[in-house]
Amino acid sequence: HNGLGPVGGEALADTLKTNSVLMVLEASGNCMREAGAKAISEMLKVNKTLTEVDLSDNEIGAYSKDNDGQAPWVPSPEGPAALADALKSNNSLQVLHAYGNALGQAGGEAFAEALKTNKTLEEIHLGNLMVGCTVRLKSSGEMCTVHRFYADDSNRPCITKPDGSTQDDVKPSEF
Repeated sequence: HNGLGPVGGEALADTLKTNSVLMVLEASGNCMREAGAKAISEMLKVNKTLTEVDLSDNEIGAYSKDNDGQAPWVPSPEGPAALADALKSNNSLQVLHAYGNALGQAGGEAFAEALKTNKTLEEIHLGNLMVGCTVRLKSSGEMCTVHRFYADDSNRPCITKPDGSTQDDVKPSEF
């Protein structure tokens, strides 16, 4: 939580390209945004020693326009796409924490595609649903859309079902 920002993220990534010792990178809460995510992604394509990376809460998929953590949010889909792309060729990473980054539906789809070819990742923590994301209910198999969050709590989404009905306060464990 050092506020590295995009430039600091790029510098860190550049240094880690030739790392042969460090196995765990804890870089959460540094506001690296899209530029930092792209740099970290390029590093992950060549780094052979990192087994665990925590990039949570870095505004990789969207950032607050006024830098106050509040709406309006500016989407930046290239960050999640770059990070997912790195997973296709990385052969050392076993754990990735990337929750709290507003990855969005396109980011989720990019990660799903990357996981088809990645053979080493054992845990991935994405989290952070956004309005507009599509989710599948475990109970019925229905594809639903998140339309808002209950009492502004991102752990309590409200969904719209295919028939147009809504359901409030759905637990993420139901997806």
